[in-house]
Order: sequence, then structure tokens, then C-alpha cells
Amino acid sequence: MGGKKSDNLEELCGYYGEELVLRVQSIGLRSCWTVLTYNREEVRYDHELVTLICIGYGENDGFSHKMKEKSAITHNLNGTPDWFINGLDAVLLAPSAKNQQVIGFDYIGDNKVHAYISEDKPWVNIDMGIAKYHFEVGANPTKVEWKKEKFV
Repeated sequence: MGGKKSDNLEELCGYYGEELVLRVQSIGLRSCWTVLTYNREEVRYDHELVTLICIGYGENDGFSHKMKEKSAITHNLNGTPDWFINGLDAVLLAPSAKNQQVIGFDYIGDNKVHAYISEDKPWVNIDMGIAKYHFEVGANPTKVEWKKEKFV
């Protein structure tokens, strides 16, 4: 995954990469995000390379990872609409670098959601894209309006 260098390239690669990952899963293939396990200089690519996604037939369906509670990825659940809760549930199923899930979401009002990074970790912007995609899938049919700040 990659493209022309931009401020949000990593997030876009995470978002659209996860859309691809979920589509290949739906047709019986398996996938694996690879970020730190290859030498970037050995990969030929005309644009900015962000990450690789391996796709193929897996020996098994993988395994479950420990998940955080919803309260660990939001500051307040009181008075939030069902679509927001559904979005959080979907985020908790999303992959993240080293399964650390350092992306959080707060309900602002109407359809507005504040997406934030709770810890500065490598590849956190890829994780932001992945988490936003999952949130939108879970919140569907509500169209989410994003507000993003770097750290909270």
C-alpha cells in the first residue's frame, strides 16, 4: 500500500487497506498486515511505500486477541447513540500494530466524532485509518463526520 507522498498517506493506506482486507476475507482468503518485517529498500515501488498486505490461503482462520473494553477507547459512553456504540464495537475487532489499539473516539454530537491517538506509537496513522474504517462499518448507515486531533 502506498501512493504519492502526503500528510495523510498512512491513514489513507490503513483505511483502504482494511477495506481490501475485509473484502478478501469475505471470499475465503486470509490476510496479514506487514509493517516492520521487510526491508523497504528491497521493495520496488514508484511512489511512497507505506505497508504491505499479504493475501492468500491460510492454514487456519487465525486466532482471537485480547480486546480492550469500550471504556478504554472513549472518554464517555453516557448519552451516546446506538450507532456510536456499534462503531466502537467494530473498532475493538480491528487489527492494530502489536494489538495495542491506541486509537480512541469521542461522541461530539449530531454525527460528529472526534478520533484521537492516545499514545504515540510507530505506524499509529495506519492504525487510525484501519480504526476509522471499522468505526464507519459499525456505525452504518450513519454518515460520520470526523474531527481529528493528534493526541489526547
